[in-house]
Amino acid sequence: MRSVTDFRPQNLSDIIFDFPYRLENGVREGNTAPCLSSLMAFLFDSLVAFCTCAGVRRGYDEINDISVETKIESSWNLLIVLDPVSRLLFFEGRECCVKKPLTALASKRQSTVPYRTTTPLKRPRQSGEFDMKASEQSYPPHLMAFSPPHTALESYIDIPFNLWLSIILILTYGCAIRNRSLLLLVVLGASATIIVFDKTSTAGEMTKIMCELPLGLGSVLAFLVANRSFQTRFLPAFTTYVNFAVYGNIGMMVGTPAEGTLRGMCSKVTCVALFIWIVQQGYRAEWKTIVLHDDLFVFTAVSKSWIFAHAIYRFVLLTLPCFGSGRRYRLLELYSLTLTFALSSFSNLPFEHCFGMADTLVVPAVTGWSAIATTFNLIPRNTINNDLLSNRLGTDADVCLSALSLAVAIFACFNIANPPSRGS
Repeated sequence: MRSVTDFRPQNLSDIIFDFPYRLENGVREGNTAPCLSSLMAFLFDSLVAFCTCAGVRRGYDEINDISVETKIESSWNLLIVLDPVSRLLFFEGRECCVKKPLTALASKRQSTVPYRTTTPLKRPRQSGEFDMKASEQSYPPHLMAFSPPHTALESYIDIPFNLWLSIILILTYGCAIRNRSLLLLVVLGASATIIVFDKTSTAGEMTKIMCELPLGLGSVLAFLVANRSFQTRFLPAFTTYVNFAVYGNIGMMVGTPAEGTLRGMCSKVTCVALFIWIVQQGYRAEWKTIVLHDDLFVFTAVSKSWIFAHAIYRFVLLTLPCFGSGRRYRLLELYSLTLTFALSSFSNLPFEHCFGMADTLVVPAVTGWSAIATTFNLIPRNTINNDLLSNRLGTDADVCLSALSLAVAIFACFNIANPPSRGS
């Protein structure tokens, strides 16, 4: 009779032809653990061999019986952590430096979960217990077993925040074209709520929120809900107010802190170029930038080229350390351009004429929702720090984003030097 304890599979045929007999004998003897343990060891060794062939560099840290393998040369970096006794295998989807092994795996094996390839494994707190939710505390990226794609995405995008934001923007779009009075009440109510309950925003952040919500979106909606005679009478004053807000908002972004990044310095150059370009377009329109419309706020003194150039510039700008990790704002340009297209389709107006209304809806919505979600803890706080963001981007990414920003600046300068004819 084949012994249970001497089962040492060397290849796949041993598992297919020999393992069933060993397992049957183990069941008869009431001792299947050695057979199953040997099988798990073989499967793990096979996986390690596969990873090694794929370019995984192996290096073991014997502290507390923890083995670590790292792959550091691929854009999709891999971290494997194995507890040899429980045969728990962890994968990490980014490069990181493990300064201290996961001692809780050795000391709290009774708390570990069975090996599964799709369930994120818990990461230890200081008390030695596991925490499913703690993804950004002692170890910046969270450990997981065969991490699904959304886990890696969460490092760059705040998924819960953006899911709710998408719903908010859909409702905002519906109100903007059907019931602007209701949307105005919501904006004023949200602004009052933030003023009363928001105790975390600085004076500068609160000023920005008020400029975007009641003074920005609120003023536009108030003008749209007014009767036509009022709009016609005060159109010149409203146009001056809007021009001051638009050009001032773009120009003041040149003061965004670069914080030692190359892309920050390049963004300043790009901001100046875009500012001159849009001011030139306003000048060519004789500062008559607003056209009355039954349903929308229509800003005409902007070209489609400027809109897309500005989208690239702002995408790069929001990666600067002064904006934190930027996970909540990563999709801002996508929302703005999508809503511009939706408004253009609804109104049959040119795409570029709807950008002012779309951006006026999107930016305050993002800012207001972020403030409310933080104030009432509706969404977990954005705890990724600036150092982690800088490390994630790295020098190469900084250079690439800088080049992208400078390309936008060159494109803007070309359009400034070669403006379209008056009739075009």
